[in-house]
Amino acid sequence: MLLVLFLDLFHRPCCRLEILEVRGQPFFARSIQHNGEPFELLRDLGFNTIELPATATVQQLRHAERLDMWIVCPPPQSAGLEPISAEFDRVLAWSLGEDLDPVGAGFAADIEQ
Repeated sequence: MLLVLFLDLFHRPCCRLEILEVRGQPFFARSIQHNGEPFELLRDLGFNTIELPATATVQQLRHAERLDMWIVCPPPQSAGLEPISAEFDRVLAWSLGEDLDPVGAGFAADIEQ
């Protein structure tokens, strides 16, 4: 799976020297694929990051923030055409897909830049 991490100076996730940091502290993502379970259950099981199969909704992003959890998901369809809004600050990384065909690989390379 190809992931693109945010690089940011304002307490959002960033990566320095191959160490992922959140709020200036090293961060180890304990991630699980979401299959409809309540976010609270996943948090209570020890997960801090949820992988979504589709772009996160505003409701999912706000819910993750309330629980101090992070999201990995595909970027919005407008990515690359317009700036991604601050409502996506809870996204730890963008999932750009697996086993991409040449068109998808080109899209992923465009976003990664």
